[in-house]
This record gives sequence, structure tokens and C-alpha cells, in this order.
Amino acid sequence: DDLVYFNTTRIDVMGNRLPITIPAENWTYDDGSLTAGNPAVWDPVSLSSQQILTASYEGISSDVTVFVDKGAIVGMELLVNNVDMKNTIIEITSDDETVIKLRAFDSDGNTWFEPVDWELSHPIYDNQALLLGAMDSDTVTFTPEKSSDVDYTITAVYAVGSTIVEESLYISVSPGDLKNIDLLLPTSDVLNITADENIAISLRLTDDEGNTLSQSGVSYLLTTIVNGDDEQDPIPPKDITQEIVDNGGVWEASETGEFRITAWQISEKGFNRSRNIEVSVTHGDAINLSHDVATDSLMAGDSVEISVTASDFDGNSWAYDAVWKKDGRVTGEISPTLEAGAFSFQATEAGEHEFEYFTDDGITTGKWVVNVIPSNIPKLIEINVSSEVVDQQGIVMIEVTVYDEYNNQITVPDYTEIEVTGRMGVEQSGVSSWEITAVESGEHLIIVKIGNLEESVSIMVGGTITGFFAAGGPLYYAGAGLGALILVVLLVIIVIVLRSGSDDEWDDEYEDEDDFGGGELKKPDMDKLLGKTTSMSEYGAGPSEPPAQEQPPVQQQEEDTSWMADYRVDEDGTEWGQDEEGYWFYREPGGDWEAWNE
Repeated sequence: DDLVYFNTTRIDVMGNRLPITIPAENWTYDDGSLTAGNPAVWDPVSLSSQQILTASYEGISSDVTVFVDKGAIVGMELLVNNVDMKNTIIEITSDDETVIKLRAFDSDGNTWFEPVDWELSHPIYDNQALLLGAMDSDTVTFTPEKSSDVDYTITAVYAVGSTIVEESLYISVSPGDLKNIDLLLPTSDVLNITADENIAISLRLTDDEGNTLSQSGVSYLLTTIVNGDDEQDPIPPKDITQEIVDNGGVWEASETGEFRITAWQISEKGFNRSRNIEVSVTHGDAINLSHDVATDSLMAGDSVEISVTASDFDGNSWAYDAVWKKDGRVTGEISPTLEAGAFSFQATEAGEHEFEYFTDDGITTGKWVVNVIPSNIPKLIEINVSSEVVDQQGIVMIEVTVYDEYNNQITVPDYTEIEVTGRMGVEQSGVSSWEITAVESGEHLIIVKIGNLEESVSIMVGGTITGFFAAGGPLYYAGAGLGALILVVLLVIIVIVLRSGSDDEWDDEYEDEDDFGGGELKKPDMDKLLGKTTSMSEYGAGPSEPPAQEQPPVQQQEEDTSWMADYRVDEDGTEWGQDEEGYWFYREPGGDWEAWNE
């Protein structure tokens, strides 16, 4: 808030002093404003522990260091979370606390935290101990205990000399987080009532300081307490909030059993605050019976628990030991257990079974129909064979029937295996049937295997010729073919031998004959030609004469032409051959060699 005056004097080397005025541009400083003159006037603005001002004149400088302190308080701020909240209302709960800091400022806007005195005012709860650090402190903490519809007022008071400055803020305190749920009605939390009675419920909700909270957020849950020995699944809790709210806080009993009514609410901190009422409700007289069973379809060998329940006029129920009958007679297929109203049924015979259950007075109150299906575990195999005697390559049909341990017929498993002894073909023709083809003669077994279970049947296979070869396979057929080939070769050799003997006699006859007046015609060695001899008189005239032009010899495939001295072919395709002695022979297309007679 102060002004600083600077008198400036020029001093020469001889010590002469001369007051001067330094121009404003020759002054340097970081804050405030300076008015040139003699004296020069500097008006600071900001707080500073070392503000340096420098004056320059004729190349000579001089420094002055000034400490600038805060000015007089002209106003105060009440800071909550660094926000000025003076003259405003802050809303908190009784679980909260509010920290308030006082920040003062002077006329230049400089601020600092100033120690002051603090006061708390309220028409009922004005305990100053709720303000922590209330005396000569720049910070105070408000820790309320009681909620109130009237705001708390907190005032900061600065008093120095004749200067008094006050600032206030207002705090609205609501109840804190839920801590307790107290039971006003009923007066006891353990009750025994009948199904015709009800319970009026009244609660009081409080926070940690005992402030009362609204009941609007309370929920109600009804839990059925199941006996620890009861094998039935526990009944899930039921939300009965709307029921109690609609009935003005009254719960109407409607079922028998042990129940727990829970009033609960989750606090803002995430805790489940609750209060329980244990209620035991008894039943009336039984007017009907009903049963409960997990399933109406069983596999042979399985068992199921059946529970019989009696109910009164209000529908309250309890376990009841009924009498079971089948076909009008008491049956032992359904047997009682050690628990009341609980029975056990053991499934054995496949099919549909109908049971009746009665009250003690003999009135039929219900029926139970159960369907029993066969077990999936094979216990017995039965094989039906179409014939126990069959010829080779004959077919035997087998039909497989499978039973469980309770003699119920079941489906033949897909992992069933058929094995045979000896050589026989096996082909499945249906789900439970197979076709067996007999190959090898003799007595054989057909074995049916299902897992570790097996059964067999014996068949006798009679031998046949075709069956013999079928049993031998390709080797037997190869042997038969080789034998047949040997027989054919032998027959060919015999025929050749017989024909060779006839040709030799025919040749001998021609050796004694004369051709054309008894003269002998010398002919080529026909053994080299066709394996026989022929006289020229045997053939007649033949062609007119050999062709004049000599043709190159044409050799026939695998034919001996060494006897030929000359070979020709005429325009008709007739072949001509001359031996070394000058005799001609001819052969027409497709024919044999013949002697030529002019």
C-alpha cells in the first residue's frame, strides 16, 4: 500500500553534489509503476522479498533493493476445495467433514492465508468443538454429528486494532450413510404363528451418529429355511418388498414352514445392512395329496425319489406317508425311505407303469405314471441262425438279439463285432442281422462280440466242387487251367502223329507211278515245301506257263525257299518256282504248290 520516494543526486570526482532528475526511461524495475522527478515516486503492486530498481545517468548506474510486504486486508475468501464458498450453502452428510481455508487480499490484489478466529452457530447444535482449529488459524475443519433441516453457519472473524472483517458460509447436514436397521415391530425377532395370522413390521434406520434415515430404500426378502437333511434343492429367496409396501408394512402368512424375513438395504459405502425376523408357520388339516418326482422316465436299473405332500385349505403343505397301490393292490415296487413323505422307486421291467397313492382314509388323491426304458448296457446275447447246415457258397442269415440285466430287449450296439472260424464271408444286412457266406467246408463257429460280452453258434458246411475251387482261391483255379492245357497239348500231339502216318503211305504210292507214258518226273523235295510229295499227274494242266519276266523272290513267312533256283509272280498273283533241275511249280493265291505240266 506504500509509495517509495527516490532523491537522485549527481556527484563528480571532486565530491560536488548536484540534485538531478533522472528520466523515466533510465529507470528499470519488474513491478509497479514509477513517476520520474526529483524525488521519483515508485508505487509497488506485488509482494516481493527482493525488488531491485536501477537508475542510470551519464553511463553510471545505481541499484536499490526494496522488500515489499502485503498491504492492509480489504477482503477475505472462504475456500473449500480451492473455491471461494462465502455466502453460499454447502451440502454434506453427518459422515463428512469440511475443511475451510481463509485467504485475505489487499487493495492491489495480493493474497495470502491469514490466521483468524472461527465461530459456529446453530439453533440446536452449536457445540464449538465441532470446529477443529477454530482459534487463530487460517484453516478450520467442520465435523458435524447431527443432521438438521436448519443450516449450520460458520463465520471467520479478522480483528486487528480497529479493523474488523467478517465472512460466513452455510452448511446443510443430512443423515450419513446407513449403519443400522432397528426393529420396532414386532417386538421379538423370533415368532411362531399360524397360516391365518400376519406380522406388522416397523423399522428405524440410522447412520453412525444415530440420525434417522428414510425407509424408502428398504427391501424385504422371504427365505424358506430348508432342513439340512432334506435332499431337495433349496428354494430361492423371494422378493416380497412390494407385498409389504402395498399392505402398509404387514406380511400375510400363506405357507407353512420355517421362514426368514430379511429387511435389507445397501449403504452408500457398499455394505449390506439388514435385520432378520425368524418365523415358524404351522399347517392345518390335510385335504389332498400331491407328489413330486424328478422325472417320469427312467432307464432300467435307475431309481428315483418321490416325495408326497399333503396340503391344507390355505395350500400349506408338508411331507406325508401315503399308501401306494398298483392294479388295485398294495405294491412293494415303491418303498418308503427314512424320511417322512419320501419314497424310492427302482426301475426294472421296461414299459409304462401306473401307480396310485392314497390318504389314510383310502381316498385316492393322485396317480403317478412312469415309463421305464431298457438299459443301454448289454448283459445277454441271443443268436438266431437261419440254418445250422449249409453247402459251400451257401448263405446263412443270423439275427442278433441283445438284453440288459433285467431281461429287457435293447438295440444291438453299433460296435457289435461278428467273428467266424475258418473261411466265411460276413456282411451286415441290417441293424441286428448279418449274412454269412460259407466258403470252407467243415464245422465252424459264428461268434458275436459286444465289448467283453460274446456268444457263438456252430454251423456245418458241406463240400461242393465249385466250393472246393472257391475255397482254394486263385491258386486252385490256376492249377485247373494248367491241367486243362496239358490235356489239350496231348490231344494235339496224338492228332499230329496220326496224320503223319497217313501222308507217308500216300507218298509211297506216287513213287511207283509213271507220268505221261511211264516217264518219271523228278520233282523238288516237297518236305521242304509242304511236308509231302505230289506227282504232276495229280494236278492236271495248271497255268499256261511261267511269266517271262523274272521277279525278285518273295519269301513267305517261315517258308523254306532254298529249293528254288528261280522265283516269279505273274500279273494274276500266281507264284512260280523252278528247282535246280529245271522243273516249274506254281501256287495260286491261298493254295499250295503244284507241279506245272505244259
